[in-house]
Amino acid sequence: MVTESLNFQKIMMFYKLWHYAHAVEFRLQMLNELALIRRQDKAFPSRLWLQTLRRPTSTEDWINFLRFLAPDEPIHLIDVGANDGSWSEGFISIFPNTALTAFEPVPATFAQLQARYKGRPETQLFNCALSSKSGRLAINLGEESTFASFEEFEDHIGQVREKSITGTEEVKIETLDSFAIEIDPARKTVLKIDVQGHEEEALEGAAALLPRVDVVLCETSFASEYKNRQPSFSRVAELLRPANLFPIGFQEFGRQASTLAIERDVLFVKDSLLDMIFER
Repeated sequence: MVTESLNFQKIMMFYKLWHYAHAVEFRLQMLNELALIRRQDKAFPSRLWLQTLRRPTSTEDWINFLRFLAPDEPIHLIDVGANDGSWSEGFISIFPNTALTAFEPVPATFAQLQARYKGRPETQLFNCALSSKSGRLAINLGEESTFASFEEFEDHIGQVREKSITGTEEVKIETLDSFAIEIDPARKTVLKIDVQGHEEEALEGAAALLPRVDVVLCETSFASEYKNRQPSFSRVAELLRPANLFPIGFQEFGRQASTLAIERDVLFVKDSLLDMIFER
């Protein structure tokens, strides 16, 4: 019993050492990326320095986007699984010349999205989910709106997140291609997908649009996360490959659960943008 206790203490000691060392490394990595971006004369908001130092996971998306997008350039953001709009609002704070098209299926959450963007120009909001077909589908509601999903978490994932299903609601589903979204060639098009396990279906319904997209940020799974579903990353990459979109960045969030990937937001970029990885 004493030996087991000592071994556990050693494990916890190494974990804490790794955790704090990695926290320092991650901050330095993000700050170094900001310094490189600054040298490219990209005028991002100065608050990113302090925000990155305090909470780098809150600025990681913007810093990764800044490698491929200029803060002042025209952008069309298509936000699939927009929730209450806080993520897209953060994006627009860094890239203010952004036209927004957003999709959120849960009526109560969509009302929050509408309130956030009331009266804003160049904004289209749709109260539906995106899938591989049109119709209606029951969505599971969680204790937080961000965990609403057509899928059911594996038991071990639900325990870790402590997000049980609190109810269901039938919502409208459509394909992204059915909206015939107008793509302005003068704008770079960014597609963000955060749909809690339904990303494959969302992409299957967007085959016509994807060739005109420049950057994709998609939440994907690398391990068994949802019941009766295989990890989605391989299929997501397969669906994006014909549009010449390639995975180049894997979000930091989730490393506390495991140093190996369980779930990651993955950044895909057009082949024409790949050379920007080497810019210094």
